[in-house]
Amino acid sequence: MAGAYSLTHTTIITYDEALVWIRKKDWSEEKSVDLTRDETALTAHLFDQMVKVETSHGIKDRNIGELIRIACFYLSDVDVTETIANNRLMRLGFKVFRDENGKMFIIISNSLIV
Repeated sequence: MAGAYSLTHTTIITYDEALVWIRKKDWSEEKSVDLTRDETALTAHLFDQMVKVETSHGIKDRNIGELIRIACFYLSDVDVTETIANNRLMRLGFKVFRDENGKMFIIISNSLIV
């Protein structure tokens, strides 16, 4: 919103003026744009990445999304157990866990300590 305002104005806007300006605008075009948000696109890209997973039956290829589903018991895999999936994810900087209410969380880190 600030960027849109700054394209047509050179003055600093107050909070109250910004609210008035926003309410006056027709935002229907922006609402109809069906674009994927950056964070959604990034998550999809990360989850689609293929990785090698060491199992008792040899090295298997799985994507990160599959490993997350295995780690959360949403997907069963003969070769990749929940423990194997969690260990591989942690080496990649992902930590998957559930809270006391059963809600799933995924932490993504740029270091191996998660």
